[in-house]
Amino acid sequence: LPAVHALPGLQRLRLSSLDPRDIDERFIRTCAALEKLCPHFHLSLQSGDDELLQAMGRGHDRAHFLRLVEAFRRAIPDAAFTTDILVGFPGETERHFENTVEFVQQVGFMRLHVFRYSPRPGTPAATLPNPVPPPVVEDRVHQLLAVSKELWERFARQFLGTDQEVLVESCRLETNGAAPSFALSGLTRNYLRVHWSS
Repeated sequence: LPAVHALPGLQRLRLSSLDPRDIDERFIRTCAALEKLCPHFHLSLQSGDDELLQAMGRGHDRAHFLRLVEAFRRAIPDAAFTTDILVGFPGETERHFENTVEFVQQVGFMRLHVFRYSPRPGTPAATLPNPVPPPVVEDRVHQLLAVSKELWERFARQFLGTDQEVLVESCRLETNGAAPSFALSGLTRNYLRVHWSS
């Protein structure tokens, strides 16, 4: 990371999906010391229930994951966190799902990427019993998407009225009969999407 950070002309460095097993205190300190590194971290969770995490072979539990997030927040107070949640893993009960909902709210993610479980031939999970019925999976997906929207609104609200540097990703000329203007869209350093006219 320091070597990439030192590249001439680099303005922003954003990390992609991170496996909690690959993160330690040294990694977090390094991230905090690099001013061009965006304070947005996508930490792959998959489930907020320890039994399911073990069944998935994730190699971490809730306590470990929460310690990582807290360490990031101590080092980088305005950091944003996103994650992946897998819904409908074989054997997922209502209690497992409720634990996941409770945990993502406790962590305070900025956004959730919610995926439906689908069996992949040759994987241990494909042979597991107790598949979750599709209507139950769909209901849980919609519940988590609603939670994700609430979490995003809570996170975004704290930046209302602040000045943020935005990397423009799209610019479209608009001529609605009045003076021409540009409709712009881009991301802040902590991964908030911003739309504006100029």
